[in-house]
Amino acid sequence: MAATSGFRVPANKMSQPITEPEYFNIGANATIAKMIPGIFVEMNGTGAVKEFDGTGYPIGVLDWDNVQPGDYKPANRDTAFGALGDRVPVIVQPGKRVRCRLAASQTIVKGQPLQAGADGHLSAMTLTQAITGDGGTVTFPLRSAVADEGVTTDGSGAGTAIWVILG
Repeated sequence: MAATSGFRVPANKMSQPITEPEYFNIGANATIAKMIPGIFVEMNGTGAVKEFDGTGYPIGVLDWDNVQPGDYKPANRDTAFGALGDRVPVIVQPGKRVRCRLAASQTIVKGQPLQAGADGHLSAMTLTQAITGDGGTVTFPLRSAVADEGVTTDGSGAGTAIWVILG
């Protein structure tokens, strides 16, 4: 498959609704076993994505429903994509209800803000702020989603599904 880069700039327009996923290739630094639908992904070069590692910027959630004909589609929504370079759909639309994945040892309630972390899994958003230096630098987590259901995971529950609303 030819490389794709997600968003396509429309000609002679000022706006464009976000209604469909964007398509990317799985990047060279991705861990295939972690590229499971429902994880948050980040850029991994031009036109490529990998599992979010908790340090960059998550761009969206790996989709399963909208895999295009001719592209590899995992057997089910709990199975990883097949290989580096596969073209995959990524949901980027804020406000969309999506089945994502939780980190281990989480107790989540409906309405709780969540943040993406290592391996593209969600965890409870920390609500603390750190102010450092004379300039008053404030650090805070980036809210990735809001829980749409309550789910509890144990210490080995990384990857447990949860329905969320993106953004």
